[in-house]
Amino acid sequence: MNSVTVKNYCIKIATTAALACFLASCSGSKKVAQPPVVTNPPVQAKDYSDLYKRVFIYKAFSGKAKMKYESADQKQNFSANLKMQKGEKVWASIVALGVAEVARAQITPDKLQAVERLNRNSYDMSFEEGIKKLNAPVSFPMLENLLIGNPVMAGLKVQSAKEEGNNIVLRMEQDGYQQILIYDKETQTLKQQEIKSEAKKFNCTIDYSDYTVVAGQNFAKTRNIKIEDKNKNQTTILNMEFSSHDVDGALEFQFSIPGNYKAKTL
Repeated sequence: MNSVTVKNYCIKIATTAALACFLASCSGSKKVAQPPVVTNPPVQAKDYSDLYKRVFIYKAFSGKAKMKYESADQKQNFSANLKMQKGEKVWASIVALGVAEVARAQITPDKLQAVERLNRNSYDMSFEEGIKKLNAPVSFPMLENLLIGNPVMAGLKVQSAKEEGNNIVLRMEQDGYQQILIYDKETQTLKQQEIKSEAKKFNCTIDYSDYTVVAGQNFAKTRNIKIEDKNKNQTTILNMEFSSHDVDGALEFQFSIPGNYKAKTL
């Protein structure tokens, strides 16, 4: 990986696509997943909008995912180790070729920090400053929601909830962005999430599959993210496949900026 690539992964992909979903504006073969058995009762037709409230609940999460990244000028395969303490901290380690850590990042509601190993560079700024420089108006809760597999924009009013074939489709809107959530009618798991703005010519689509049951809740092990910025005529694709996942276990966050690393800015 070259310096530019590592920097991009360290700051953007280390946050695992949540920032990338808004940068433009403000999977191999798999086994067919069986309907998971969960502790929640099914939502009835008259209450379909309640699916929006049925989110993955956790205090702590850790997992490992294989990732494939593709843009107009590069394709990369790597893996990411992810740790999350809800409302407090997101930590990610990016490993290339399965052996060497090339970048590490730690994000809190107040700070965005990262190091790139190859060139011994570091980044240390406030969360607000980092978001502004990345042109990515993403709140910390939005970042957490996307990483765990919940609707990115939470707390909105559901404008419509209806059946369309084998799907249940919920629509909502905020600040010129539409959020469309598509659930499987039978399993009531989230199949697709779309965030779009016609005015900004921006579209982000996230497909979810390969569900398993974690702590009595549905968890999508596979996510395919496609980001289209029609203003820049750019398309970015990120595939995530979780190979491990643990909820509410004890977490240890190790992050420090070595004294001999050079401070850089975005």
